[in-house]
Amino acid sequence: MSDSIATTVSPERALQHLPLQALSPSATAAQQLRRRQFDREALRGLIASVQAHGILQPIVVRPVPGEAATPFEIVAGERRWRAAEAAGLSSIPALVRTLSDRDVSELQLVENLQRENLNELAEAEGYQALLSEHGLRVEDIATRIGRSRSYVQARLTLLALCHEARKAFHDGKINAGTALLLARVPQVSLQQEALKTLAVPRWNGAPWTTREASEYLQQHFMLRLADAPFDPRDATLVPAAGVCSACPKRTGASPELFGDVKGKDVCTDTLCFAQKKQATQQRRRAEAEAAGRTLIEGAAARKIAPTGTQQMAQHVALDARCYADRQARTYRQLLGKRAPQPALLQDPRSGEYVDVLPTAEVESLLKARGIAVSATRATPKKADRERAVKRAREIQVRAALFEAVRGKAPKALGGDELAWVAGRFYGALWHESRRRLLKLWQWMPEKAGRASKDGKDGKAGKAGKSAKVDAHVDLDALAARKIAALEGAQLATFLLDCALIGELAVSEHSDSTPEGLMRVAKARGIDVTALRARTVAASKASAPAKAASR
Repeated sequence: MSDSIATTVSPERALQHLPLQALSPSATAAQQLRRRQFDREALRGLIASVQAHGILQPIVVRPVPGEAATPFEIVAGERRWRAAEAAGLSSIPALVRTLSDRDVSELQLVENLQRENLNELAEAEGYQALLSEHGLRVEDIATRIGRSRSYVQARLTLLALCHEARKAFHDGKINAGTALLLARVPQVSLQQEALKTLAVPRWNGAPWTTREASEYLQQHFMLRLADAPFDPRDATLVPAAGVCSACPKRTGASPELFGDVKGKDVCTDTLCFAQKKQATQQRRRAEAEAAGRTLIEGAAARKIAPTGTQQMAQHVALDARCYADRQARTYRQLLGKRAPQPALLQDPRSGEYVDVLPTAEVESLLKARGIAVSATRATPKKADRERAVKRAREIQVRAALFEAVRGKAPKALGGDELAWVAGRFYGALWHESRRRLLKLWQWMPEKAGRASKDGKDGKAGKAGKSAKVDAHVDLDALAARKIAALEGAQLATFLLDCALIGELAVSEHSDSTPEGLMRVAKARGIDVTALRARTVAASKASAPAKAASR
Protein backbone atom coordinates (compact mmCIF):
# COMPACT_ATOMS: atom_id res chain seq x y z
CA MET A 1 0.00 0.00 0.00
CA SER A 2 1.38 3.43 -0.96
CA ASP A 3 1.61 6.43 1.39
CA SER A 4 -0.97 8.36 -0.69
CA ILE A 5 -3.51 5.57 -0.34
CA ALA A 6 -2.91 5.39 3.42
CA THR A 7 -3.70 9.08 3.90
CA THR A 8 -6.98 8.93 2.04
CA VAL A 9 -8.33 5.79 3.64
CA SER A 10 -11.33 6.28 5.91
CA PRO A 11 -10.28 6.56 9.59
CA GLU A 12 -13.45 4.73 10.66
CA ARG A 13 -12.51 1.47 8.95
CA ALA A 14 -11.91 -1.15 11.66
CA LEU A 15 -8.79 -2.85 10.28
CA GLN A 16 -6.29 -1.49 7.77
CA HIS A 17 -2.75 -2.26 6.61
CA LEU A 18 -0.76 0.95 6.97
CA PRO A 19 2.78 1.64 5.72
CA LEU A 20 5.29 2.00 8.54
CA GLN A 21 6.29 5.46 7.27
CA ALA A 22 2.72 6.69 7.88
CA LEU A 23 3.00 6.05 11.62
CA SER A 24 4.68 8.01 14.44
CA PRO A 25 5.16 7.07 18.12
CA SER A 26 2.93 8.69 20.70
CA ALA A 27 4.38 11.56 22.74
CA THR A 28 2.13 11.16 25.80
CA ALA A 29 3.66 10.94 29.27
CA ALA A 30 2.38 7.38 29.71
CA GLN A 31 4.06 6.19 26.54
CA GLN A 32 7.32 7.97 27.35
CA LEU A 33 7.35 6.08 30.65
CA ARG A 34 6.63 2.82 28.86
CA ARG A 35 9.39 3.52 26.36
CA ARG A 36 11.96 3.85 29.15
CA GLN A 37 10.99 0.42 30.38
CA PHE A 38 11.31 -1.44 27.08
CA ASP A 39 13.12 -4.75 27.56
CA ARG A 40 15.76 -4.94 24.80
CA GLU A 41 16.09 -8.69 25.06
CA ALA A 42 12.33 -9.14 24.81
CA LEU A 43 12.27 -6.76 21.82
CA ARG A 44 14.87 -8.91 20.04
CA GLY A 45 12.67 -11.92 20.67
CA LEU A 46 9.69 -10.08 19.24
CA ILE A 47 11.68 -9.16 16.12
CA ALA A 48 12.56 -12.83 15.55
CA SER A 49 8.90 -13.78 15.97
CA VAL A 50 7.79 -11.13 13.46
CA GLN A 51 10.37 -12.36 10.95
CA ALA A 52 9.03 -15.90 11.32
CA HIS A 53 5.29 -15.30 11.62
CA GLY A 54 4.55 -11.64 10.85
CA ILE A 55 2.40 -9.35 13.02
CA LEU A 56 -0.30 -11.48 14.64
CA GLN A 57 -2.12 -8.72 16.53
CA PRO A 58 -2.95 -5.33 15.00
CA ILE A 59 -1.79 -2.12 16.64
CA VAL A 60 -4.16 0.73 17.56
CA VAL A 61 -3.71 4.15 15.90
CA ARG A 62 -5.61 7.40 15.53
CA PRO A 63 -5.59 9.95 12.71
CA VAL A 64 -3.43 13.03 13.26
CA PRO A 65 -5.39 16.20 12.38
CA GLY A 66 -3.96 18.69 9.90
CA GLU A 67 -1.11 18.27 7.41
CA ALA A 68 1.20 16.10 9.52
CA ALA A 69 4.19 14.31 7.97
CA THR A 70 2.88 11.07 9.45
CA PRO A 71 -0.91 10.95 9.31
CA PHE A 72 -1.34 8.39 12.10
CA GLU A 73 -0.24 8.30 15.77
CA ILE A 74 0.41 4.95 17.44
CA VAL A 75 -1.85 4.65 20.48
CA ALA A 76 -0.97 1.05 21.45
CA GLY A 77 1.53 -1.32 19.90
CA GLU A 78 4.73 0.71 19.51
CA ARG A 79 6.91 -2.35 20.24
CA ARG A 80 5.22 -4.28 17.41
CA TRP A 81 5.77 -1.32 15.07
CA ARG A 82 9.46 -1.15 15.98
CA ALA A 83 9.80 -4.93 15.59
CA ALA A 84 8.10 -4.78 12.17
CA GLU A 85 10.52 -2.05 11.08
CA ALA A 86 13.53 -4.02 12.32
CA ALA A 87 12.23 -7.17 10.63
CA GLY A 88 12.08 -5.37 7.26
CA LEU A 89 8.30 -5.21 6.86
CA SER A 90 6.78 -2.36 4.86
CA SER A 91 3.29 -2.28 6.43
CA ILE A 92 1.49 -3.33 9.58
CA PRO A 93 -2.14 -4.24 10.44
CA ALA A 94 -3.78 -1.46 12.46
CA LEU A 95 -7.10 -0.60 14.03
CA VAL A 96 -7.86 3.05 13.26
CA ARG A 97 -9.94 4.83 15.89
CA THR A 98 -11.01 8.41 16.46
CA LEU A 99 -9.81 9.10 20.02
CA SER A 100 -9.45 12.24 22.12
CA ASP A 101 -6.20 13.06 23.94
CA ARG A 102 -7.83 11.91 27.18
CA ASP A 103 -8.94 8.64 25.59
CA VAL A 104 -5.41 7.99 24.34
CA SER A 105 -3.77 8.72 27.67
CA GLU A 106 -6.25 6.56 29.58
CA LEU A 107 -5.97 3.67 27.14
CA GLN A 108 -2.18 3.74 27.33
CA LEU A 109 -2.16 3.88 31.11
CA VAL A 110 -4.51 0.92 31.41
CA GLU A 111 -2.43 -1.02 28.88
CA ASN A 112 0.72 -0.28 30.87
CA LEU A 113 -0.95 -1.37 34.11
CA GLN A 114 -1.84 -4.75 32.63
CA ARG A 115 1.75 -5.65 31.77
CA GLU A 116 3.15 -8.61 33.69
CA ASN A 117 6.57 -7.09 34.38
CA LEU A 118 5.30 -3.80 35.80
CA ASN A 119 6.56 -3.28 39.36
CA GLU A 120 4.14 -2.36 42.13
CA LEU A 121 5.33 1.23 42.56
CA ALA A 122 5.08 2.01 38.85
CA GLU A 123 1.62 0.45 38.93
CA ALA A 124 0.66 2.81 41.78
CA GLU A 125 1.92 5.82 39.81
CA GLY A 126 -0.25 4.75 36.88
CA TYR A 127 -3.33 4.56 39.09
CA GLN A 128 -2.56 8.01 40.48
CA ALA A 129 -2.37 9.41 36.95
CA LEU A 130 -5.82 7.98 36.18
CA LEU A 131 -7.18 9.59 39.35
CA SER A 132 -5.60 13.02 38.99
CA GLU A 133 -5.46 13.50 35.21
CA HIS A 134 -8.66 11.76 34.16
CA GLY A 135 -10.93 12.20 37.16
CA LEU A 136 -11.54 8.48 37.60
CA ARG A 137 -12.49 7.01 40.97
CA VAL A 138 -10.79 4.05 42.60
CA GLU A 139 -13.87 1.96 41.77
CA ASP A 140 -13.61 2.97 38.07
CA ILE A 141 -9.96 1.89 37.91
CA ALA A 142 -10.72 -1.42 39.62
CA THR A 143 -13.43 -2.14 37.04
CA ARG A 144 -11.19 -1.25 34.08
CA ILE A 145 -8.30 -3.48 35.18
CA GLY A 146 -10.41 -6.30 36.59
CA ARG A 147 -9.17 -5.95 40.18
CA SER A 148 -10.82 -5.28 43.55
CA ARG A 149 -11.11 -1.82 45.07
CA SER A 150 -8.92 -2.84 48.02
CA TYR A 151 -6.20 -4.01 45.61
CA VAL A 152 -6.08 -0.62 43.89
CA GLN A 153 -6.20 1.23 47.22
CA ALA A 154 -3.30 -0.83 48.57
CA ARG A 155 -1.21 0.00 45.51
CA LEU A 156 -2.00 3.71 45.90
CA THR A 157 -0.78 3.52 49.50
CA LEU A 158 2.70 2.79 48.14
CA LEU A 159 2.88 6.39 46.94
CA ALA A 160 3.29 7.44 50.58
CA LEU A 161 6.73 5.81 50.65
CA CYS A 162 9.58 8.16 51.42
CA HIS A 163 12.40 8.60 48.89
CA GLU A 164 14.76 6.30 50.77
CA ALA A 165 12.16 3.52 50.95
CA ARG A 166 11.41 3.82 47.23
CA LYS A 167 15.09 3.47 46.45
CA ALA A 168 15.38 0.45 48.75
CA PHE A 169 12.43 -1.14 46.93
CA HIS A 170 13.89 -0.52 43.48
CA ASP A 171 17.26 -1.86 44.68
CA GLY A 172 15.62 -5.08 45.90
CA LYS A 173 16.43 -4.44 49.59
CA ILE A 174 12.75 -4.67 50.57
CA ASN A 175 9.95 -6.57 48.86
CA ALA A 176 6.59 -5.17 47.79
CA GLY A 177 4.85 -6.45 50.93
CA THR A 178 7.36 -4.76 53.23
CA ALA A 179 7.16 -1.59 51.13
CA LEU A 180 3.40 -1.50 51.64
CA LEU A 181 3.80 -1.99 55.39
CA LEU A 182 6.31 0.88 55.49
CA ALA A 183 4.02 3.10 53.42
CA ARG A 184 1.36 2.75 56.14
CA VAL A 185 3.70 4.50 58.60
CA PRO A 186 2.41 8.08 58.39
CA GLN A 187 5.58 10.06 59.19
CA VAL A 188 8.57 10.23 56.83
CA SER A 189 11.01 10.31 59.76
CA LEU A 190 9.45 7.13 61.17
CA GLN A 191 9.67 5.41 57.78
CA GLN A 192 13.33 6.35 57.57
CA GLU A 193 13.94 5.02 61.08
CA ALA A 194 12.19 1.71 60.38
CA LEU A 195 14.01 1.36 57.06
CA LYS A 196 17.37 1.35 58.86
CA THR A 197 16.41 -2.09 60.17
CA LEU A 198 14.19 -3.48 57.41
CA ALA A 199 16.61 -2.72 54.57
CA VAL A 200 19.39 -4.72 56.27
CA PRO A 201 19.31 -8.50 55.52
CA ARG A 202 18.59 -10.91 58.35
CA TRP A 203 21.33 -12.96 59.99
CA ASN A 204 21.11 -15.55 57.16
CA GLY A 205 21.59 -12.93 54.44
CA ALA A 206 17.94 -13.09 53.32
CA PRO A 207 15.73 -9.97 53.20
CA TRP A 208 12.94 -9.53 55.73
CA THR A 209 9.76 -11.41 54.88
CA THR A 210 6.49 -9.47 54.91
CA ARG A 211 5.41 -11.30 58.06
CA GLU A 212 8.64 -10.49 59.88
CA ALA A 213 8.41 -6.84 58.82
CA SER A 214 4.81 -6.66 60.05
CA GLU A 215 5.76 -8.03 63.47
CA TYR A 216 8.69 -5.61 63.74
CA LEU A 217 6.61 -2.55 62.80
CA GLN A 218 3.79 -3.47 65.16
CA GLN A 219 6.23 -3.89 68.02
CA HIS A 220 8.24 -0.72 67.43
CA PHE A 221 6.02 1.71 65.49
CA MET A 222 2.46 1.07 66.71
CA LEU A 223 0.85 1.77 70.09
CA ARG A 224 -2.41 0.56 71.64
CA LEU A 225 -4.67 3.48 72.51
CA ALA A 226 -6.03 1.50 75.46
CA ASP A 227 -2.60 1.86 77.08
CA ALA A 228 -2.22 5.56 76.27
CA PRO A 229 -1.20 7.80 79.23
CA PHE A 230 -3.66 10.40 77.93
CA ASP A 231 -7.37 10.60 77.12
CA PRO A 232 -7.83 9.59 73.44
CA ARG A 233 -11.16 11.46 73.48
CA ASP A 234 -9.55 14.81 74.36
CA ALA A 235 -9.46 16.94 71.21
CA THR A 236 -7.59 19.79 72.92
CA LEU A 237 -4.31 17.98 73.66
CA VAL A 238 -3.05 18.40 70.09
CA PRO A 239 -5.78 20.42 68.32
CA ALA A 240 -4.43 19.64 64.85
CA ALA A 241 -4.79 15.90 65.54
CA GLY A 242 -8.22 15.95 67.18
CA VAL A 243 -9.70 12.88 68.88
CA CYS A 244 -8.05 9.54 68.25
CA SER A 245 -11.31 7.79 67.28
CA ALA A 246 -11.62 10.02 64.18
CA CYS A 247 -7.95 9.85 63.19
CA PRO A 248 -7.22 8.36 59.73
CA LYS A 249 -3.95 7.00 61.12
CA ARG A 250 -5.80 4.66 63.48
CA THR A 251 -5.86 1.07 62.24
CA GLY A 252 -9.65 0.97 62.48
CA ALA A 253 -9.90 3.77 59.91
CA SER A 254 -8.52 1.48 57.17
CA PRO A 255 -9.30 -2.13 58.19
CA GLU A 256 -8.56 -3.48 54.70
CA LEU A 257 -5.06 -2.00 54.91
CA PHE A 258 -4.32 -3.21 58.45
CA GLY A 259 -5.63 -6.76 58.24
CA ASP A 260 -2.44 -8.04 59.90
CA VAL A 261 -2.94 -5.89 63.02
CA LYS A 262 -5.17 -7.12 65.82
CA GLY A 263 -7.48 -4.41 67.08
CA LYS A 264 -8.98 -1.27 65.62
CA ASP A 265 -7.67 1.18 68.23
CA VAL A 266 -3.98 1.02 67.41
CA CYS A 267 -2.09 4.24 66.72
CA THR A 268 0.34 4.18 63.78
CA ASP A 269 1.66 7.71 64.35
CA THR A 270 4.01 7.33 67.31
CA LEU A 271 5.13 10.97 66.95
CA CYS A 272 1.58 12.24 67.44
CA PHE A 273 1.17 9.76 70.30
CA ALA A 274 4.30 11.21 71.93
CA GLN A 275 3.01 14.78 71.40
CA LYS A 276 -0.27 13.97 73.14
CA LYS A 277 1.61 12.27 75.94
CA GLN A 278 3.85 15.30 76.38
CA ALA A 279 0.89 17.69 76.22
CA THR A 280 -0.81 15.71 78.98
CA GLN A 281 2.29 15.91 81.18
CA GLN A 282 2.66 19.66 80.57
CA ARG A 283 -1.00 20.17 81.44
CA ARG A 284 -0.64 18.18 84.67
CA ARG A 285 2.37 20.23 85.67
CA ALA A 286 0.66 23.53 84.89
CA GLU A 287 -2.45 22.55 86.87
CA ALA A 288 -0.35 21.40 89.84
CA GLU A 289 1.65 24.63 89.81
CA ALA A 290 -1.51 26.73 89.64
CA ALA A 291 -2.94 24.82 92.63
CA GLY A 292 0.20 25.46 94.68
CA ARG A 293 1.19 21.81 94.84
CA THR A 294 4.77 20.71 95.48
CA LEU A 295 6.71 19.92 92.30
CA ILE A 296 9.63 17.49 92.53
CA GLU A 297 11.87 17.53 89.45
CA GLY A 298 15.50 17.23 88.40
CA ALA A 299 18.05 16.25 91.03
CA ALA A 300 15.42 16.09 93.78
CA ALA A 301 13.37 13.60 91.76
CA ARG A 302 16.44 11.49 90.97
CA LYS A 303 17.28 11.31 94.68
CA ILE A 304 13.80 10.00 95.54
CA ALA A 305 13.40 7.69 92.53
CA PRO A 306 16.88 6.92 91.10
CA THR A 307 15.59 3.96 89.07
CA GLY A 308 12.05 5.26 88.43
CA THR A 309 8.85 5.60 90.43
CA GLN A 310 8.34 1.82 90.48
CA GLN A 311 11.12 1.41 93.04
CA MET A 312 10.87 4.24 95.57
CA ALA A 313 11.81 3.71 99.21
CA GLN A 314 10.60 6.86 100.97
CA HIS A 315 7.59 7.69 98.77
CA VAL A 316 4.55 5.91 97.35
CA ALA A 317 2.98 6.49 93.92
CA LEU A 318 -0.74 6.88 94.61
CA ASP A 319 -1.79 5.06 91.44
CA ALA A 320 0.49 2.09 92.13
CA ARG A 321 -1.22 -1.07 93.39
CA CYS A 322 -0.75 -2.19 96.96
CA TYR A 323 -0.17 -5.91 96.61
CA ALA A 324 -0.30 -6.38 100.37
CA ASP A 325 -4.01 -5.60 100.00
CA ARG A 326 -6.03 -8.72 99.17
CA GLN A 327 -7.91 -6.82 96.44
CA ALA A 328 -4.71 -5.26 95.10
CA ARG A 329 -6.28 -1.81 95.18
CA THR A 330 -4.26 1.32 94.46
CA TYR A 331 -3.12 3.51 97.32
CA ARG A 332 -5.42 6.23 96.00
CA GLN A 333 -8.38 3.84 96.32
CA LEU A 334 -7.31 2.79 99.81
CA LEU A 335 -6.95 6.36 101.05
CA GLY A 336 -10.17 7.56 99.44
CA LYS A 337 -11.34 11.15 99.05
CA ARG A 338 -9.77 12.24 102.34
CA ALA A 339 -6.27 11.61 101.04
CA PRO A 340 -3.94 14.60 101.55
CA GLN A 341 -2.81 16.61 98.57
CA PRO A 342 0.07 14.72 96.95
CA ALA A 343 3.25 16.15 95.49
CA LEU A 344 3.82 15.86 91.76
CA LEU A 345 7.09 14.05 90.95
CA GLN A 346 8.60 13.77 87.47
CA ASP A 347 9.84 10.22 86.88
CA PRO A 348 13.55 10.56 85.99
CA ARG A 349 13.32 7.69 83.51
CA SER A 350 9.99 8.17 81.71
CA GLY A 351 9.53 11.92 82.20
CA GLU A 352 5.92 11.34 83.33
CA TYR A 353 4.50 13.22 86.30
CA VAL A 354 3.27 11.00 89.14
CA ASP A 355 1.28 11.81 92.31
CA VAL A 356 3.32 10.74 95.34
CA LEU A 357 3.08 10.85 99.13
CA PRO A 358 5.70 10.06 101.76
CA THR A 359 5.72 6.41 102.81
CA ALA A 360 5.44 7.12 106.52
CA GLU A 361 2.42 9.40 105.98
CA VAL A 362 0.59 6.75 103.93
CA GLU A 363 1.27 4.06 106.54
CA SER A 364 0.07 6.32 109.32
CA LEU A 365 -3.17 7.23 107.50
CA LEU A 366 -4.01 3.64 106.69
CA LYS A 367 -3.28 2.50 110.21
CA ALA A 368 -5.52 5.25 111.62
CA ARG A 369 -8.37 4.07 109.43
CA GLY A 370 -7.97 0.48 110.51
CA ILE A 371 -6.83 -0.77 107.10
CA ALA A 372 -4.73 -3.81 107.94
CA VAL A 373 -2.17 -3.68 105.16
CA SER A 374 1.44 -2.75 104.97
CA ALA A 375 1.00 0.33 102.88
CA THR A 376 4.40 0.25 101.33
CA ARG A 377 7.24 -2.03 100.59
CA ALA A 378 9.54 -2.54 103.54
CA THR A 379 12.20 0.13 103.57
CA PRO A 380 15.12 -1.49 101.80
CA LYS A 381 18.49 -1.64 103.42
CA LYS A 382 21.32 0.35 101.99
CA ALA A 383 22.86 -2.80 100.48
CA ASP A 384 19.54 -3.64 98.80
CA ARG A 385 19.30 -0.15 97.31
CA GLU A 386 22.85 -0.34 96.03
CA ARG A 387 22.15 -3.75 94.54
CA ALA A 388 19.05 -2.39 92.78
CA VAL A 389 21.02 0.51 91.31
CA LYS A 390 23.82 -1.83 90.22
CA ARG A 391 21.31 -4.17 88.59
CA ALA A 392 19.61 -1.31 86.74
CA ARG A 393 22.95 -0.11 85.40
CA GLU A 394 23.95 -3.61 84.35
CA ILE A 395 20.68 -3.93 82.43
CA GLN A 396 21.50 -0.69 80.60
CA VAL A 397 25.04 -1.87 79.82
CA ARG A 398 23.82 -5.18 78.44
CA ALA A 399 21.15 -3.48 76.35
CA ALA A 400 23.78 -1.13 74.90
CA LEU A 401 26.15 -4.03 74.26
CA PHE A 402 23.37 -6.00 72.56
CA GLU A 403 22.61 -3.06 70.25
CA ALA A 404 26.33 -2.64 69.50
CA VAL A 405 26.62 -6.32 68.56
CA ARG A 406 23.55 -6.06 66.32
CA GLY A 407 24.99 -2.96 64.69
CA LYS A 408 28.09 -4.90 63.70
CA ALA A 409 26.12 -7.83 62.28
CA PRO A 410 27.70 -9.25 59.09
CA LYS A 411 25.71 -9.96 55.94
CA ALA A 412 26.07 -13.65 56.74
CA LEU A 413 27.27 -15.45 59.85
CA GLY A 414 30.61 -17.21 59.60
CA GLY A 415 30.93 -20.94 60.21
CA ASP A 416 32.20 -20.73 63.79
CA GLU A 417 29.62 -18.14 64.83
CA LEU A 418 26.80 -20.00 63.11
CA ALA A 419 27.87 -23.26 64.78
CA TRP A 420 27.76 -21.48 68.14
CA VAL A 421 24.22 -20.24 67.40
CA ALA A 422 23.23 -23.79 66.44
CA GLY A 423 24.64 -25.09 69.73
CA ARG A 424 22.67 -22.53 71.73
CA PHE A 425 19.54 -23.38 69.78
CA TYR A 426 20.06 -27.10 70.39
CA GLY A 427 20.65 -26.56 74.12
CA ALA A 428 17.33 -24.70 74.47
CA LEU A 429 15.33 -27.68 73.15
CA TRP A 430 13.43 -30.10 75.36
CA HIS A 431 15.23 -33.32 76.31
CA GLU A 432 13.12 -35.48 73.96
CA SER A 433 13.65 -33.11 71.05
CA ARG A 434 17.42 -33.24 71.56
CA ARG A 435 17.31 -37.05 71.55
CA ARG A 436 15.25 -37.06 68.35
CA LEU A 437 17.86 -34.87 66.69
CA LEU A 438 20.68 -37.16 67.80
CA LYS A 439 18.88 -40.13 66.28
CA LEU A 440 17.97 -38.20 63.13
CA TRP A 441 21.61 -37.25 62.54
CA GLN A 442 22.78 -40.74 63.58
CA TRP A 443 24.87 -39.34 66.41
CA MET A 444 23.33 -41.54 69.10
CA PRO A 445 25.89 -44.07 70.39
CA GLU A 446 24.85 -47.71 70.17
CA LYS A 447 24.92 -48.09 73.96
CA ALA A 448 22.95 -44.93 74.68
CA GLY A 449 19.44 -46.12 73.97
CA ARG A 450 17.87 -44.14 76.80
CA ALA A 451 20.62 -42.40 78.69
CA SER A 452 19.53 -40.55 81.76
CA LYS A 453 21.44 -38.03 83.81
CA ASP A 454 21.00 -40.02 87.03
CA GLY A 455 23.01 -42.92 85.59
CA LYS A 456 20.23 -45.52 85.52
CA ASP A 457 20.20 -48.03 82.74
CA GLY A 458 17.34 -48.60 80.36
CA LYS A 459 16.46 -50.45 77.17
CA ALA A 460 16.28 -49.09 73.67
CA GLY A 461 13.54 -50.84 71.76
CA LYS A 462 14.35 -54.18 70.17
CA ALA A 463 18.08 -53.83 70.57
CA GLY A 464 17.80 -55.74 73.85
CA LYS A 465 20.80 -56.21 76.09
CA SER A 466 23.24 -54.86 73.54
CA ALA A 467 21.49 -51.49 73.70
CA LYS A 468 21.65 -50.98 77.43
CA VAL A 469 22.47 -47.49 78.49
CA ASP A 470 26.05 -46.46 79.02
CA ALA A 471 25.68 -44.14 82.01
CA HIS A 472 28.99 -42.46 81.18
CA VAL A 473 27.84 -41.13 77.79
CA ASP A 474 27.50 -37.32 77.92
CA LEU A 475 25.07 -36.73 75.06
CA ASP A 476 25.20 -32.93 75.30
CA ALA A 477 28.99 -32.89 75.06
CA LEU A 478 28.80 -35.32 72.14
CA ALA A 479 26.26 -33.07 70.37
CA ALA A 480 28.48 -30.02 70.93
CA ARG A 481 31.42 -31.76 69.20
CA LYS A 482 29.26 -32.88 66.30
CA ILE A 483 27.70 -29.45 65.80
CA ALA A 484 31.12 -27.78 65.81
CA ALA A 485 32.16 -30.05 62.94
CA LEU A 486 29.20 -29.11 60.72
CA GLU A 487 29.74 -26.78 57.76
CA GLY A 488 27.74 -24.95 55.09
CA ALA A 489 24.52 -26.63 54.03
CA GLN A 490 24.72 -29.21 56.83
CA LEU A 491 24.80 -26.44 59.43
CA ALA A 492 21.85 -24.67 57.82
CA THR A 493 19.90 -27.94 57.73
CA PHE A 494 20.66 -28.61 61.39
CA LEU A 495 19.39 -25.15 62.39
CA LEU A 496 16.15 -25.75 60.50
CA ASP A 497 15.87 -29.17 62.15
CA CYS A 498 16.20 -27.50 65.57
CA ALA A 499 13.38 -25.12 64.67
CA LEU A 500 11.06 -27.90 63.48
CA ILE A 501 11.93 -30.96 65.60
CA GLY A 502 9.51 -30.04 68.39
CA GLU A 503 6.60 -30.28 65.97
CA LEU A 504 7.13 -34.02 65.48
CA ALA A 505 5.48 -34.63 68.85
CA VAL A 506 1.67 -34.97 68.78
CA SER A 507 -0.27 -34.22 71.96
CA GLU A 508 -2.96 -36.60 73.19
CA HIS A 509 -5.11 -33.67 74.25
CA SER A 510 -4.72 -31.22 71.38
CA ASP A 511 -5.19 -31.12 67.59
CA SER A 512 -2.66 -28.35 67.03
CA THR A 513 -1.27 -27.72 63.54
CA PRO A 514 2.51 -27.94 62.93
CA GLU A 515 2.70 -24.37 61.64
CA GLY A 516 6.48 -24.38 61.14
CA LEU A 517 6.46 -27.61 59.11
CA MET A 518 3.54 -26.34 57.04
CA ARG A 519 5.24 -23.02 56.34
CA VAL A 520 8.54 -24.58 55.23
CA ALA A 521 6.70 -27.21 53.17
CA LYS A 522 4.78 -24.52 51.32
CA ALA A 523 7.96 -22.51 50.68
CA ARG A 524 9.61 -25.60 49.19
CA GLY A 525 6.68 -26.56 46.97
CA ILE A 526 5.67 -29.71 48.86
CA ASP A 527 2.09 -30.88 48.33
CA VAL A 528 1.11 -31.55 51.95
CA THR A 529 -2.33 -32.94 51.07
CA ALA A 530 -0.89 -35.52 48.67
CA LEU A 531 1.87 -36.45 51.12
CA ARG A 532 -0.67 -36.94 53.91
CA ALA A 533 -2.81 -39.16 51.68
CA ARG A 534 0.17 -41.34 50.70
CA THR A 535 1.34 -41.70 54.28
CA VAL A 536 -2.10 -42.60 55.64
CA ALA A 537 -2.64 -45.12 52.83
CA ALA A 538 0.72 -46.78 53.51
CA SER A 539 -0.06 -46.90 57.24
CA LYS A 540 -3.42 -48.57 56.62
CA ALA A 541 -1.86 -51.08 54.23
CA SER A 542 0.80 -52.10 56.74
CA ALA A 543 -1.66 -52.48 59.62
CA PRO A 544 -2.99 -55.98 58.58
CA ALA A 545 0.55 -57.24 58.04
CA LYS A 546 1.59 -56.14 61.52
CA ALA A 547 -1.49 -57.75 63.05
CA ALA A 548 -0.79 -61.06 61.27
CA SER A 549 2.81 -61.12 62.51
CA ARG A 550 1.76 -60.92 66.16
